[in-house]
Amino acid sequence: MAFRRIPFDLIGYFGQAVTMQHQPGAAKQPFFFAAPSWALITTVLIALLATVIASQAVISGAFSMASQAIELGFLPRLRVVETSSSQRGQV
Repeated sequence: MAFRRIPFDLIGYFGQAVTMQHQPGAAKQPFFFAAPSWALITTVLIALLATVIASQAVISGAFSMASQAIELGFLPRLRVVETSSSQRGQV
């Protein structure tokens, strides 16, 4: 399987480059021209969902790193207000 070694971001960038070569107006917004017009709303919704998931991952990772740094003594003790009494990490 040769496709396992190719990063999919690189494939996306190649697709945007090809789109810009074949459609002159695509240089302004290559993301919107990369998908066919009938799939534009679905593509934008998937991108929006991916953005929300990624931002939640960043927030969770930052909280986890900060709490570990506090426990190891690398950061001073901070007051953390948790929204759930039964689950740790629900800030």
